[in-house]
Amino acid sequence: MTKPVIVIGVGGYSANLVDMMRDENKAAGREIWRPIGFLDDEPSRRGGNYYGLPVLGPLHEAGRYSDAFFINAIGSTKSATLKPHLIARTAVPAERFITLRHPSAYVSDSAKLGPGSVITQHCVVMADAVVGMHVKTLPLATISYGATIGDYSTIAGGAVVAAEVRIGRCVYVGANCAIRERITIGDDVILGMGAMVVRNIPRGTVAVGIPARPVKPGRQH
Repeated sequence: MTKPVIVIGVGGYSANLVDMMRDENKAAGREIWRPIGFLDDEPSRRGGNYYGLPVLGPLHEAGRYSDAFFINAIGSTKSATLKPHLIARTAVPAERFITLRHPSAYVSDSAKLGPGSVITQHCVVMADAVVGMHVKTLPLATISYGATIGDYSTIAGGAVVAAEVRIGRCVYVGANCAIRERITIGDDVILGMGAMVVRNIPRGTVAVGIPARPVKPGRQH
Protein backbone atom coordinates (compact mmCIF):
# COMPACT_ATOMS: atom_id res chain seq x y z
CA MET A 1 0.00 0.00 0.00
CA THR A 2 1.31 3.43 -0.95
CA LYS A 3 1.84 5.78 2.00
CA PRO A 4 1.44 9.55 1.54
CA VAL A 5 4.31 11.34 3.33
CA ILE A 6 4.75 14.91 4.57
CA VAL A 7 8.26 16.21 5.22
CA ILE A 8 8.77 18.39 8.30
CA GLY A 9 11.00 21.33 7.42
CA VAL A 10 12.02 23.00 4.17
CA GLY A 11 15.62 22.98 2.95
CA GLY A 12 18.29 20.96 1.22
CA TYR A 13 17.92 17.92 3.46
CA SER A 14 14.16 17.84 2.94
CA ALA A 15 14.70 17.80 -0.84
CA ASN A 16 17.05 14.86 -0.37
CA LEU A 17 14.34 13.01 1.58
CA VAL A 18 11.98 13.45 -1.36
CA ASP A 19 14.69 12.06 -3.67
CA MET A 20 15.23 9.14 -1.31
CA MET A 21 11.56 8.22 -1.33
CA ARG A 22 11.55 8.26 -5.11
CA ASP A 23 14.74 6.17 -5.22
CA GLU A 24 13.20 3.60 -2.86
CA ASN A 25 10.14 3.43 -5.11
CA LYS A 26 12.33 2.82 -8.17
CA ALA A 27 14.35 0.12 -6.40
CA ALA A 28 11.17 -1.64 -5.24
CA GLY A 29 9.50 -1.37 -8.63
CA ARG A 30 6.38 0.05 -7.02
CA GLU A 31 5.21 3.17 -5.19
CA ILE A 32 5.92 2.67 -1.49
CA TRP A 33 6.04 6.38 -0.59
CA ARG A 34 4.20 9.33 -2.13
CA PRO A 35 5.65 12.66 -0.94
CA ILE A 36 2.78 15.16 -0.86
CA GLY A 37 4.30 18.31 0.68
CA PHE A 38 6.10 20.04 3.53
CA LEU A 39 5.30 21.63 6.88
CA ASP A 40 7.39 24.61 7.96
CA ASP A 41 6.95 27.37 10.53
CA GLU A 42 8.45 30.12 8.35
CA PRO A 43 5.42 32.31 7.40
CA SER A 44 6.91 33.43 4.08
CA ARG A 45 6.97 29.86 2.81
CA ARG A 46 3.31 29.05 3.42
CA GLY A 47 1.23 28.58 0.33
CA GLY A 48 4.36 28.34 -1.78
CA ASN A 49 6.15 25.42 -3.38
CA TYR A 50 9.48 23.79 -2.74
CA TYR A 51 11.08 21.11 -4.86
CA GLY A 52 7.86 20.77 -6.83
CA LEU A 53 5.67 20.14 -3.78
CA PRO A 54 3.43 22.51 -1.76
CA VAL A 55 4.33 23.97 1.62
CA LEU A 56 1.14 23.00 3.40
CA GLY A 57 1.39 25.04 6.58
CA PRO A 58 3.11 25.25 9.99
CA LEU A 59 4.15 22.26 12.11
CA HIS A 60 1.16 22.43 14.46
CA GLU A 61 -1.21 21.74 11.55
CA ALA A 62 0.11 18.19 11.10
CA GLY A 63 -3.08 16.88 12.71
CA ARG A 64 -5.09 18.04 9.70
CA TYR A 65 -3.48 15.27 7.66
CA SER A 66 -4.83 12.24 9.46
CA ASP A 67 -4.11 9.86 6.59
CA ALA A 68 -0.51 10.98 6.09
CA PHE A 69 2.80 9.73 7.43
CA PHE A 70 5.72 11.99 8.32
CA ILE A 71 9.50 12.29 8.19
CA ASN A 72 11.62 14.98 9.85
CA ALA A 73 14.22 17.06 7.98
CA ILE A 74 15.08 19.46 10.83
CA GLY A 75 18.47 19.12 12.53
CA SER A 76 21.22 21.65 11.71
CA THR A 77 23.81 22.65 14.31
CA LYS A 78 21.51 25.53 15.29
CA SER A 79 18.43 23.33 15.81
CA ALA A 80 20.11 20.09 16.96
CA THR A 81 19.11 20.42 20.60
CA LEU A 82 15.65 21.77 19.70
CA LYS A 83 14.59 18.79 17.57
CA PRO A 84 12.52 17.06 20.30
CA HIS A 85 10.54 20.25 20.94
CA LEU A 86 10.00 20.98 17.24
CA ILE A 87 8.83 17.45 16.49
CA ALA A 88 6.58 17.49 19.58
CA ARG A 89 4.80 20.53 18.13
CA THR A 90 3.39 18.31 15.39
CA ALA A 91 1.64 16.09 18.01
CA VAL A 92 2.21 13.18 15.61
CA PRO A 93 2.54 9.77 17.33
CA ALA A 94 5.76 7.80 16.78
CA GLU A 95 4.07 5.13 14.67
CA ARG A 96 3.22 7.69 11.97
CA PHE A 97 6.86 8.60 11.39
CA ILE A 98 8.43 6.51 8.66
CA THR A 99 12.01 5.23 8.62
CA LEU A 100 13.88 5.82 5.36
CA ARG A 101 16.82 3.78 4.10
CA HIS A 102 18.36 4.61 0.75
CA PRO A 103 18.91 1.62 -1.58
CA SER A 104 22.64 2.42 -1.77
CA ALA A 105 23.07 2.20 2.02
CA TYR A 106 24.16 -0.95 3.83
CA VAL A 107 22.26 -1.77 7.02
CA SER A 108 23.00 -5.03 8.82
CA ASP A 109 20.04 -7.30 9.47
CA SER A 110 20.97 -7.22 13.18
CA ALA A 111 21.00 -3.40 13.36
CA LYS A 112 17.97 -1.58 14.78
CA LEU A 113 16.55 1.64 13.34
CA GLY A 114 14.08 3.74 15.33
CA PRO A 115 10.96 5.42 13.89
CA GLY A 116 11.61 8.62 11.99
CA SER A 117 15.29 7.86 11.36
CA VAL A 118 16.99 8.28 7.98
CA ILE A 119 19.93 6.34 6.54
CA THR A 120 21.02 8.29 3.48
CA GLN A 121 23.06 7.49 0.38
CA HIS A 122 26.08 5.19 0.81
CA CYS A 123 25.88 5.06 4.60
CA VAL A 124 26.94 1.93 6.51
CA VAL A 125 25.22 0.67 9.66
CA MET A 126 27.01 -2.43 10.92
CA ALA A 127 25.99 -5.43 13.01
CA ASP A 128 24.19 -4.84 16.33
CA ALA A 129 24.23 -1.06 15.95
CA VAL A 130 21.24 0.71 17.50
CA VAL A 131 19.98 3.91 15.88
CA GLY A 132 17.34 5.73 17.92
CA MET A 133 14.29 7.76 16.92
CA HIS A 134 14.55 10.70 14.53
CA VAL A 135 18.26 10.17 13.89
CA LYS A 136 19.47 12.00 10.81
CA THR A 137 22.45 10.78 8.77
CA LEU A 138 24.13 12.37 5.79
CA PRO A 139 25.82 10.50 2.92
CA LEU A 140 28.89 8.31 3.55
CA ALA A 141 28.46 8.18 7.33
CA THR A 142 29.57 4.96 9.04
CA ILE A 143 28.06 3.58 12.24
CA SER A 144 30.18 0.62 13.28
CA TYR A 145 29.20 -2.58 15.03
CA GLY A 146 27.62 -2.34 18.46
CA ALA A 147 27.44 1.48 18.38
CA THR A 148 24.41 3.27 19.84
CA ILE A 149 23.09 6.56 18.46
CA GLY A 150 20.68 8.39 20.77
CA ASP A 151 17.34 9.85 19.74
CA TYR A 152 17.30 13.09 17.69
CA SER A 153 21.02 12.98 16.91
CA THR A 154 22.68 13.81 13.58
CA ILE A 155 25.64 12.01 12.00
CA ALA A 156 26.93 14.27 9.22
CA GLY A 157 28.53 13.26 5.94
CA GLY A 158 31.67 11.11 6.08
CA ALA A 159 31.62 10.82 9.88
CA VAL A 160 32.88 7.55 11.35
CA VAL A 161 31.41 6.25 14.61
CA ALA A 162 33.62 3.35 15.66
CA ALA A 163 32.66 0.13 17.40
CA GLU A 164 30.66 0.25 20.65
CA VAL A 165 30.57 4.04 20.82
CA ARG A 166 27.68 5.44 22.87
CA ILE A 167 26.24 8.68 21.53
CA GLY A 168 23.62 10.49 23.60
CA ARG A 169 20.46 12.38 22.74
CA CYS A 170 20.45 15.48 20.51
CA VAL A 171 24.11 15.14 19.49
CA TYR A 172 25.48 16.67 16.27
CA VAL A 173 28.49 14.82 14.86
CA GLY A 174 30.08 17.07 12.24
CA ALA A 175 31.18 16.11 8.74
CA ASN A 176 34.25 13.83 8.58
CA CYS A 177 34.40 13.56 12.35
CA ALA A 178 35.95 10.34 13.70
CA ILE A 179 35.08 8.86 17.10
CA ARG A 180 37.34 6.19 18.58
CA GLU A 181 35.87 2.87 19.69
CA ARG A 182 34.10 2.61 23.08
CA ILE A 183 33.91 6.39 23.56
CA THR A 184 30.85 7.87 25.30
CA ILE A 185 29.35 11.15 24.06
CA GLY A 186 26.88 12.87 26.38
CA ASP A 187 23.57 14.51 25.45
CA ASP A 188 23.41 17.88 23.65
CA VAL A 189 26.99 17.69 22.33
CA ILE A 190 28.21 19.32 19.11
CA LEU A 191 31.36 17.91 17.49
CA GLY A 192 32.93 20.16 14.87
CA MET A 193 33.82 19.19 11.32
CA GLY A 194 36.83 16.90 11.15
CA ALA A 195 37.08 16.48 14.92
CA MET A 196 38.91 13.37 16.13
CA VAL A 197 37.37 12.20 19.40
CA VAL A 198 39.67 10.07 21.57
CA ARG A 199 38.18 10.82 25.01
CA ASN A 200 34.68 10.79 26.48
CA ILE A 201 32.77 14.05 25.93
CA PRO A 202 30.41 15.29 28.69
CA ARG A 203 26.92 16.58 27.94
CA GLY A 204 26.45 20.10 26.63
CA THR A 205 29.99 20.33 25.22
CA VAL A 206 31.05 21.85 21.92
CA ALA A 207 34.33 20.21 20.88
CA VAL A 208 36.57 20.71 17.83
CA GLY A 209 40.03 19.77 16.58
CA ILE A 210 42.51 16.89 16.49
CA PRO A 211 42.26 15.59 19.11
CA ALA A 212 38.85 17.11 19.92
CA ARG A 213 38.96 19.69 22.72
CA PRO A 214 36.11 21.66 24.29
CA VAL A 215 35.48 25.21 23.14
CA LYS A 216 32.34 25.30 25.27
CA PRO A 217 32.61 23.27 28.48
CA GLY A 218 29.92 20.74 29.19
CA ARG A 219 28.33 19.32 32.29
CA GLN A 220 29.40 16.13 33.98
CA HIS A 221 25.92 15.37 35.32
